[in-house]
Amino acid sequence: MNTGENDSFEKSICYSDVSSSENTKGKKHMDNKDDKTQVYQTISKFDRTHASLQEVALWTQPTTIKHVNFAGKAESFIIQTARHESGDTIFIECLDETGTTRIPLPPRVAKVIHSHYAALTRRSRKRAASIQADKRKAEGIEPGFMKYMREKKAAAEAKKAAKKTAKAAKMVDAAAERTAAVQG
Repeated sequence: MNTGENDSFEKSICYSDVSSSENTKGKKHMDNKDDKTQVYQTISKFDRTHASLQEVALWTQPTTIKHVNFAGKAESFIIQTARHESGDTIFIECLDETGTTRIPLPPRVAKVIHSHYAALTRRSRKRAASIQADKRKAEGIEPGFMKYMREKKAAAEAKKAAKKTAKAAKMVDAAAERTAAVQG
């Protein structure tokens, strides 16, 4: 069973009271005078990460998603996100017939997932826009920016032609004045 936890767990120490009449054979005593037995418990990476962010991060409410695959097998996912100054940590718990898998995704992994999501969104929008543009072109509909560019170009040409006409008229007037001055 994959628990999504690392083999190099930190060990936490729990002490429990053991009366002197109990059989403590095989247990390591920390101090015979205290009658305390040292018991090791492993704390999973998921629990350590969750606990370390508990008081210092902003948390979303846990979201549960139930999924039934094509074979009819059900599995549930519990997803929760914690935002800390180092980034977003995503906690995923998967419950299925084999047991529970708990994975904390660190901020770098969360950023990569977000980056992949954004890249796929960009590509799908670009593809949809290209299909839509081809469809409009086939229907003979001119894109809005092309209509604007055509109007802008026509206005610039009209302005240039008006300037040229004004310059020609000015030259004709100047020539007429010179002819009148010579004759007169």
